Formats: sequence, C-alpha cells, structure tokens
Amino acid sequence: MAEAIRWKNCYGDVVSSKNGWMAQSLLDDVIEPGLDALDAQVSKLEKSEDEALVIFLKSDLDHLHHAVAMGYCLSIQALWERQIRTYLRWCAKELAPEAMTRTEKSTWGEIEKLFRELRGISLSGFAEYPDLQLLHLLGNVCRHGEGASLRTLWEKHPELWPGRLAPEPPPGWQFSPTVEGIEISRGLLRRLAGAVVSFWEEAACIYMENLQSYDPGARARLDELKVMRSGRR
Repeated sequence: MAEAIRWKNCYGDVVSSKNGWMAQSLLDDVIEPGLDALDAQVSKLEKSEDEALVIFLKSDLDHLHHAVAMGYCLSIQALWERQIRTYLRWCAKELAPEAMTRTEKSTWGEIEKLFRELRGISLSGFAEYPDLQLLHLLGNVCRHGEGASLRTLWEKHPELWPGRLAPEPPPGWQFSPTVEGIEISRGLLRRLAGAVVSFWEEAACIYMENLQSYDPGARARLDELKVMRSGRR
C-alpha cells in the first residue's frame, strides 16, 4: 500500500495476530510433509523393475496426488475464510454490533463489502488480493466440482489447465475444462498459503502504524514486518 491506512484499531486486530503463523504452519507442518511423502512413494515406484506394475500404480498415485493437492488447497481456503470471518466478527462486535450476524452465512461478496464498511479499505487494496481471489475461487471448485466457479476459474486462470496446450489438437477440437485437469502444484499451494500469511502481515502493519505510541519492541516488529512484506512482493 502506497499510503498509510487509518482505521480504528480493534480487539480483532489483536486476536488475529497469529493468523499468519497458522497459515504458515499449515504449509510447513502439514502440506509440505504430506507432499514429500507422496513424492517419496513415486520415487520408490519408479525404481521398480516391474514395468507393468509401475504403469498400473503410477496412474493411481497420480490420481491420489491430485486429490491430495485439492484437499490441501481447500484446507488453505477454509482456514483463510474462517480467519477473515472471525476477524470481522470481532471488529463488528466493537464497531457495529448490529453487523455481527453478517459474518456468519454471508456470501463472499458480502464479506468483502463488510470488510470495507468496518475497516475503511477494500480487500482489493491489499497486495495479495489477486491470489486471495484465486484461492477463494479454486477452493470453491475443490469443494463443489463442476459448476459456475469452474467456468469462472477457467476464464480467469486457464494456465491451471496445462492439458489445453496440446501440440497438435485435432480439427475442430475445443478444450473443455474439467476438475480433473486442474494442476495444483506445490508451488501454487505455497503461493496461496503465502498470500494468506502476507495479508495478515499487512494487516498487522496497519494496526501498528495506527498505535498512538510505540514501545521499542513494537517498533522493531513493525520494521521487521515491512521488510517481510517487501520481500514477498
């Protein structure tokens, strides 16, 4: 953000101070080890001398890897959505109690509107907003499968379907996106989890910049967060 954001600091800012750490822990302690285990299975299989067995099991492992990657993506999205709804509930409790119920079963568009009302800035003003939008959309596809979200994902992020790049498609061939064709790489999972981490780092910076006074520790932490934010960008 180019300009300092001024909002009324709330208890919600304090409660959310560990949210970025939680997202990073999900990536480091759950997702990465899980993918490492799958990669080890593939590596072990590829060393087998039974080619028929390799072909048979490799297909199963590919399907398993895709299913696991979708599950991890959904976990990141669910964590992020739960965090932002809880954050807004605490902010509403202090700033606009009548809006507390709007954090429960509201659509994502309504959540974005409520964030703007309570914090005076749109979620789109945050550096990681494009990736957070991708996370929300991809999470919906992982949860619901075929439908409007899949079509929107295809229109906005066709790069997630590497299979569309067939070198010599047959005459009249038209690519039809499927859930099974989505490639959710380890790099993409890192990027999406990192977007959640970065959002909460940015929110923490805004909170600290709006403190009336600083102790040396708070000032040092603010400087550290600013370095982390610039590094992620």
